[in-house]
Amino acid sequence: MMKRVICCCICVTLLIISDGAHGYMAEENLLDELMKNNNYNNQIRPTVQPTTIKFHLILAQLISVSEREGYMTSKTWLVQQWHDQRLSWAPEQFDNIEQVQIPAAQIWKPDVVLFNNADGNFDVSMKPNAVVKFDGSVIWRPPAVYKSLCKMEVVFFPFDIQMCHMKFRSWTYDRNDVRLTLSQDTATKGRNWDESGEWDMLDLPARWGRDDKGNEFLNYSVHIRRKPLFYIIYLIIPSFLITFLAICVFVLPSDSGEKMTLVISCLLSLTVFILLIFKMIPPTSLNIPLISKYLMFMMVLVTLSTLCSVVVLNIHHRTPNTHQIPHKFRVLFLENLPRFLRMERPESDDNETNAHFNLKVDDLSGSSFLRHRMMTSHADIPPEVTSATYRLNYIVDYLKYQDRYKQVQDDWKFAAMVTDRLLFYVFTIALIIGTTVVLL
Repeated sequence: MMKRVICCCICVTLLIISDGAHGYMAEENLLDELMKNNNYNNQIRPTVQPTTIKFHLILAQLISVSEREGYMTSKTWLVQQWHDQRLSWAPEQFDNIEQVQIPAAQIWKPDVVLFNNADGNFDVSMKPNAVVKFDGSVIWRPPAVYKSLCKMEVVFFPFDIQMCHMKFRSWTYDRNDVRLTLSQDTATKGRNWDESGEWDMLDLPARWGRDDKGNEFLNYSVHIRRKPLFYIIYLIIPSFLITFLAICVFVLPSDSGEKMTLVISCLLSLTVFILLIFKMIPPTSLNIPLISKYLMFMMVLVTLSTLCSVVVLNIHHRTPNTHQIPHKFRVLFLENLPRFLRMERPESDDNETNAHFNLKVDDLSGSSFLRHRMMTSHADIPPEVTSATYRLNYIVDYLKYQDRYKQVQDDWKFAAMVTDRLLFYVFTIALIIGTTVVLL
């Protein structure tokens, strides 16, 4: 019994080996028949009439889009199909083989290349085998990594939608030799499509066309939309916060001595952001990107806040020795605007103290008894009393001068506070409205 099982296994193995060898020999005979016996020449087109090429583009990955250099890098598959009668056979004569793979270098291929190439590499990345069927139809799917020229529209950067084109045509054959047709109306994504972290793919329409010289071409339009989250987080929000921080200089007290330091630091920070944008976008004067408009608006706000801070500090440090308060300025900044801005000026305790001392000194130096005695007769008044009286009058005048000096100085400081409050409201409203108008 055991011997019978072993014999059966040996027979089955030999049968499988013989069938495999027979199949291998059939495929080898088929290739010899197609390439050698028929004297196949891969330099000659399959037919005398124009050869029809069915073309289809499969996009495997959108690698990158360079706005500054103006090109798109993509990984693609070029599906090309044509008919070559010299590569047909009868399947029943070759063990029912219906298709075979032939090295691409041994057969004729259409020289379809990407015309709007950016790096000069027009050929495909590799040349895989072509699939040939018994009726003479040939399918060739070479992969390629292309850098295609792309005109960038950066008006709405970073909320922009780009449309890049990939133009394919034959390099040497004209329309009398090769006819290009579309297998599908649109390009398709590959099964292992790798989603880009910066762009969303919107559409891939295809179009057949003919140039001025009558040469046929196939144009694929790649519609992509930028994902703006990166730029919102790392550019727009920081620049908005820096500008708001510069506006907060109007809340910072003038006596702190840090107003100019704050606004100049914010100005330098915005300059750094503008330099970053300059490295991202193409240097063109035709269109100004949206993000550049926004940063320039922020730069103008910070610059104006710097100038206004200089004016506020100038008002704050004015004294009666250098400036007098005009009547209209006093009415506007010390009466009307504080009421409009709901600012109440605190009462100072120094005024009550000065008034208290002034009253006592006046009573002492300006009493009717002393004044009458000094006017009628100086003989009855001792010289020490007269000298003390004159000194007291001098002290009273000095205290009154100091009180008036401090009062005017406090008026200037309060006017500076009112100006700060008014500018804070104005710049905050301008920041909100400008951000809404520019970005939305």
